[in-house]
Amino acid sequence: MNFIRNNLISGVESRKYRLELSKKANNVKDDIKAVKFKLDLSEIEPELKDRILNFSDYSEIYNALSGTNEGSITHFLFNVVLNGFRIFPTKTEAQIYAASSAYKDYDFRNKITEKLGIELKDFIPSKIISKLSKSVRSTGGKDNSFSENVLLTEFNKTFAKIKVSDEEQNKIEMFFKELIKPLLNNFSSFNELNKNLESACALIDTALYNNGCNTPSLKKMYLNSRNLIQNLYPGTTIVFNPDFKPFNYEIKQEPYLVVATVLSNKTDETEPSKFVKNNFTTENFNGLSWLLNTGLDLFRTQEIDNLCKFFNVPDNYKQIVQNIKNIAVSVPVISAKTSEKFSKYSKFRSMIGGHLDSWITNYVKRITEIKNLIEKLPSEITLPDSFIVDNKDFLVYAGLNRKEIELLLSKINDKNYRLQISNSLKKLLGEIPECNQKDLSCVEEFSLIVNRF
Repeated sequence: MNFIRNNLISGVESRKYRLELSKKANNVKDDIKAVKFKLDLSEIEPELKDRILNFSDYSEIYNALSGTNEGSITHFLFNVVLNGFRIFPTKTEAQIYAASSAYKDYDFRNKITEKLGIELKDFIPSKIISKLSKSVRSTGGKDNSFSENVLLTEFNKTFAKIKVSDEEQNKIEMFFKELIKPLLNNFSSFNELNKNLESACALIDTALYNNGCNTPSLKKMYLNSRNLIQNLYPGTTIVFNPDFKPFNYEIKQEPYLVVATVLSNKTDETEPSKFVKNNFTTENFNGLSWLLNTGLDLFRTQEIDNLCKFFNVPDNYKQIVQNIKNIAVSVPVISAKTSEKFSKYSKFRSMIGGHLDSWITNYVKRITEIKNLIEKLPSEITLPDSFIVDNKDFLVYAGLNRKEIELLLSKINDKNYRLQISNSLKKLLGEIPECNQKDLSCVEEFSLIVNRF
């Protein structure tokens, strides 16, 4: 509970105070000078009443921060995702997703491919506008100046994550430079660029046209997208997924199903655990900052109709929103009396996000290991004949049960069982959609078998 602060005197100051008291004491023994007094607080009790906390107050907040059961922040976050919402690191990315129907990504990409002769899968309107809305962070001394080199590096990193020949790479970079040039000529900083997305889109439209690309207009798509997000709550980092299909689950299964749900949205080559972290806890836990502050308060206090409007939730999914609202209400409120400095759960986002990220890394690694194991298993596994010598079974001497092991091997050797396990693992890793309770049970059973061996 070292993250819970209060206004009580520090240990160092307390020791200094005791030392001053001892100096004033009237005692014949210099080495044990002290002052004795009766602790009578009756005169100031009314003043202290509102400041003194019960241990249960702190315990309740601690459980909300560190637990995973009902009433915890983690339970709230899990159910936001499992009830159809997607979490984004910034409000701009949330808006782009909410307005995704306005973007003609497929047609735009095809026109670029026709021009370059190279398919840039990620050079699409939704991602271009997302990139234009972000500044470059200066992490570890990284150059974040508003310059051709920095913009070219960012464009290559975001839009050209493919293996190409040196000649093709040069062609891509020359193409990007033609798009970057008007941005540098018309804006003086990333901040100015971020605030003028309509103008930036128009400049890229012109540059594309001048380079022979008859692509759908970025500017028009951007303006159409604004109409689709006009009802979104200002600053929101969560948006409802219109393709969501409700499903049943138990509270103990929530973390595993969250990973599968997030990974089902993966369309690129990003490493699975990194993708989950980027789209759940989000980069630098930015998405959690809004969700655990304003977002949590909205779910606690707003009517269902308002919440549906704020997050683009269709009317037929009102029960979904009610579910999240009930969970939000169960999370205890941090009162100013408990902590003046940390009065919102968003202040703990690094602690919460860090714990989740660590678990996600280990869990995805384990599931991937099991998936690789089952793919590499021989078609049939049998016990070596050499285990029995002179009618003496090595397994018996090792304290093992031969019949039990043979039964487990027969199960593993079953082709239908292996296929079932393989498909369930793929669902947990988002490679096949609609992961459910049966898949979790299936993988858990196989994991226990593997551990026994």
